[in-house]
Amino acid sequence: MGTNIRSLSWRRWGAAALMSLTTLAGVTQAQATPWTSRSAFALPEFATIWRSSDEVVASGKTARSYTW
Repeated sequence: MGTNIRSLSWRRWGAAALMSLTTLAGVTQAQATPWTSRSAFALPEFATIWRSSDEVVASGKTARSYTW
């Protein structure tokens, strides 16, 4: 009977620790790499399409939004 009580105690402690960690993970800010340092495209074909449709948006030459 004592073994079951200890097991339950560890489960509660583990559940509380897991809930605390997930709460802290939701509160902290993610540190993402800024897009300004990324200049190369993975595929040259994508770069061609981007230049023809969205480069004017990135440079501020038009007021429309990016093409999705």
